[in-house]
Amino acid sequence: MLVLYVRVGRARDRPRMDRNGSLDPLVEVRVGNDKGVTKHFDKNEHPEWNVVFAFSRDRLQASVLDVKVKDKDLVKDDFVGIVRFDLHELPTRVPPDSPLAPQWYRLEDKKGEK
Repeated sequence: MLVLYVRVGRARDRPRMDRNGSLDPLVEVRVGNDKGVTKHFDKNEHPEWNVVFAFSRDRLQASVLDVKVKDKDLVKDDFVGIVRFDLHELPTRVPPDSPLAPQWYRLEDKKGEK
């Protein structure tokens, strides 16, 4: 069975969202109808989630992986930014290959600017 593993590590240089300049960040990872959500951190300058989500590639209903950063709010979480990956461009590996090196990605805002 093929599995898509998505590791959410940490964030840096994040924008300030609330009136007081803070951000209560969380990450939503979505492939079609399947999604995983990290916990949020209250007013954290340098959040570290270090969580891995696993999706069965046999059940995937989309060809795009969305990784959204949101600001946790009482009523509705605010959009901070997104990174999109084309699943057809992701490498397929067979264990026991070594893990891929971590990479930093820039978020795009609603206008598509990084």
